[in-house]
Amino acid sequence: MNRKTLLKLVVDCAMILSVLLAIANKLTENRMHESVGLFIVFLFFLHNILNWRWYSSILQGKYSMRRLLDIAVNLLFVLAMATLIGSSLMISRTLFVSLGIESTLTLRQVHTTAAYWFFILMAIHLGMHWARVKAITRRILPISFNQRVQSVLRWLLSIVIVFYGVKASFDRDVLSKLFMIYSFDFWDFEKSVVGFFINYVAIMGFYIVITHNALKVFQTEKR
Repeated sequence: MNRKTLLKLVVDCAMILSVLLAIANKLTENRMHESVGLFIVFLFFLHNILNWRWYSSILQGKYSMRRLLDIAVNLLFVLAMATLIGSSLMISRTLFVSLGIESTLTLRQVHTTAAYWFFILMAIHLGMHWARVKAITRRILPISFNQRVQSVLRWLLSIVIVFYGVKASFDRDVLSKLFMIYSFDFWDFEKSVVGFFINYVAIMGFYIVITHNALKVFQTEKR
């Protein structure tokens, strides 16, 4: 693995972990939440700089359905980040409080909605590139299982992730947050911090599995 690929992997892993920590804003104090958010912005821009070739080739070549979907997801990803940055500046209570913008419930709802769309789009983006992630993982952690055993284990794990991801989505009322509907979001961190993160990892896993397998089915039917 070359250095650039390793750097991309580190940046992407750091972004995923940072987003999960940012979602747990009731676990951290406000200064830390805003600092993590600022770090996510930095990682997002670094991710895009490391993948600048994608932008340079966006107007070249043929536009297949897969490529159009890739462009749509990436542009929505950028839009979600732009909304996050704008709303963060307006509702900041620590790092950018000097701007003097009065926070409102609507602004906080916009921020939450943008954050959850960013989270879901990040999972979909990962799902669209999951074959590459698996290839890199195999190089780092070579697995010696029989190929048929690996296939069965992957399907079993996928089924568990999908079912638990659906359950976690309803438990955390994700749909309401995606459409700017007020949601009473409470989690008792004194009882289980790990459980909170397991729920959101499962939600992310659900979108990764669904996206990855939907693309596999589409490509198979196309052939």
